[in-house]
Amino acid sequence: MPNKKTLPQFNRTHISRLDFEEAESYLRILNPAWHGMVIDNEHIRRALLTAAIVAYSRPFSGNKGHPNAVGHPPLDVQKVLKGDSKYIELHDNILKLRNTAIAHSDFDAKPVAEYKAIQDGFKVKEERFDVLSKQIDVDRFLGLCSSMRGYCSDKQFELSNQINGQ
Repeated sequence: MPNKKTLPQFNRTHISRLDFEEAESYLRILNPAWHGMVIDNEHIRRALLTAAIVAYSRPFSGNKGHPNAVGHPPLDVQKVLKGDSKYIELHDNILKLRNTAIAHSDFDAKPVAEYKAIQDGFKVKEERFDVLSKQIDVDRFLGLCSSMRGYCSDKQFELSNQINGQ
């Protein structure tokens, strides 16, 4: 009989591993080294990068707990990334982009700079958010996803052994 605490951790870790794999799949399409072609349509590049950010961020976004899956995977970002400041900074940046400009519309990410009444209505000067302007290093982001996915795989084996009493 599986441990009632360990099985939900295993299940959430598995779900998180799939999220990181999904993010990797979008980033591989963006990376010409993986398939030999450059995607020059900026709408497609923007959509793929946005999708990668959303998929990567899911394990960290406060999922609802369930009797069969805990809300958060047992992920220690510092440990997974071995204290590598560049990867930790990228991780933090990805989550910030997701939380302020992609999944939400915080004013700081999408400010309105000026409002002016004109004869037929109004004129607004705004700063539109464009994820492509954030200069995210796709190769590094892919490495980040790979590290997280690898950690989840290792954690699944560890939890599986606990579930099976080994």
